Amino acid sequence: MIEVWSHGAVDKNMPEQMLVKTLASVGRHPWWQAHSRLATALLKANDIRPTLPVLDIGCGWGVTLIALEKTGYLASGHDVSLTEQPG
Repeated sequence: MIEVWSHGAVDKNMPEQMLVKTLASVGRHPWWQAHSRLATALLKANDIRPTLPVLDIGCGWGVTLIALEKTGYLASGHDVSLTEQPG
């Protein structure tokens, strides 16, 4: 479950409203659906079974997190959305 969308200065992160507004359409996209199935299959193939904790680094909109939770994993994720590269 996504509890906090973004931290820090607003100009350094994707606006939270944009994330919330686009989640449903992103979640239906075939690429994200395939990514979620692949992640779940890889975990199971490596004997990482549901109910174990899984950390998704670079979780984006959280589509894979949602799929992992529905499968029974204890999923949490981290992501950053910088609008410019540190320099």
